[in-house]
Amino acid sequence: VTVLGCADAWVLTPIVAYAAQDGDSPLSSLTVFRMLRLFRLVRLVRVFRKFGELLVLIKTIKHSVKAVGWMTLLLGMLIYTGSIFTLLLLGQPYKATYPEVELHFGSLGRTLFSHFRLVTLEGWPAVAAAAMDQNRWWAIYFAVAIIIGNYALVNVMVGIIVEQVIRFTLEQEYSRASFDSKAAQLRSTMRTFFDAADLDHSGDLSRSEIRSLMADKRAHEIMTTFGINLDIPPDTLYAIMDLNGDDATTFEEFFDACMRLCGSTENVHSVFVQQDVCECHEALAREMELLEKELQAATAKAAAPIGSSIRGLETQANDDDVAVEAELRELSERLDRFSWKQAQLHDELQALKEQFDFVQGSEPELGSAAASAGAAADVAGGVASTG
Repeated sequence: VTVLGCADAWVLTPIVAYAAQDGDSPLSSLTVFRMLRLFRLVRLVRVFRKFGELLVLIKTIKHSVKAVGWMTLLLGMLIYTGSIFTLLLLGQPYKATYPEVELHFGSLGRTLFSHFRLVTLEGWPAVAAAAMDQNRWWAIYFAVAIIIGNYALVNVMVGIIVEQVIRFTLEQEYSRASFDSKAAQLRSTMRTFFDAADLDHSGDLSRSEIRSLMADKRAHEIMTTFGINLDIPPDTLYAIMDLNGDDATTFEEFFDACMRLCGSTENVHSVFVQQDVCECHEALAREMELLEKELQAATAKAAAPIGSSIRGLETQANDDDVAVEAELRELSERLDRFSWKQAQLHDELQALKEQFDFVQGSEPELGSAAASAGAAADVAGGVASTG
C-alpha cells in the first residue's frame, strides 16, 4: 500500500499532468492505478477486533463461504436449466408474435435475467403474466420455480449464515465460561499453596518465600497442569512475575502473576515478550520517578526567588514605615518648639505693652520703648525662621 501510494504521488501524478497538457493521451489511462490506493481500506480490518458482534459476523461470512458457494452453484444450475426449458418452449415459438414474450424470453440472456427475478421475487408477476398469456399451465412452472429457487435454496443460504452466527456466539460463550471456570479453579489451588506458605498468617509473603514456594515440586506439577511454564530462566520468570523486589506480596499480586503465565507451555515466545514488556514497564516507572523528583526540585527552585523577593519587599516596606514615623516625630517636636517660642514671644509683647502704657507721657522713654519693640520684632522673626 505504501509503495503504491509513493508511485502514485511521485511518478504517475507528474506523468499524467504532463500528458494532460497535450489533450487526450494514452498516458491518461495510468490514472487507473490510482484506484489501487483503495487497498488502504484493508487497514479497517484492524478495527473489527474492538467490536465483538462485528467480528462474529466477519467470521461467519468467512466460514460460510464454502457452503454458500455450493448453494450458489446449485441455484445457478437450476436457473440455467429453467432458462433453456422456457427458451425452447416459450421464447422461440412466440417471440416474433408477442412483444412481452420477446421482452422476457426472447434470448438466453433475457431468460436468465427473468429467472433471476423469479428467484429474488423482484417483479415476478410481470414475467409470469407474459408466459401465462400463452398458456395458463405455465403458472404451475413458475410456482414450482419460486418454491424451489426462493423458499428452498435462498432461504437455506440464509439459514446457513444464521446457524454459523449462532455457533460462533455459543463458542465464545463456552470459551468464556470455560476460562472463568479454569480461573476459579486456579485461584482456589493457588490460594491453598499461598496459605500453606504463609506460616505467620500475615496474609502476605516475602519474595524469598514465594521463590521457595515456586521451587516446590508439587506446586511445580500443578502449575504445569494449568499451562504455567516454570522451566524458563529464573531471572525471566521473576521479571514477569515481578518478584525481583524485597517487599511483601499479597495473594492478588501473586495470582495476577500466575495468570500472566497461563498458556506459556504452548507458546514460549510469549514469555519473552512479557519479559520485555515488564522490563519496559519498570524502566518507565523509574523514569517517571526521576522526572517527578526533577519537577519537584525545579518547583522549589523557582519558588525560592519569589519568596526572597516577597521578603525583600516586606523589609523595604518596613523601612519606609520607620522613616515616615521618624519624620512625623521630628515634625511634632518642631511644632512643640514653635508653640513654646510663640508663647514666650506673646509674654514679652504683653510686658512691653504695659511698659509702654506706663511711660506714655515721656518722649525719650517712648523712643526707648520703640527700640525695645523693634528688638522684640527681630526676636519674633528669628523664632519664625527657626520654626
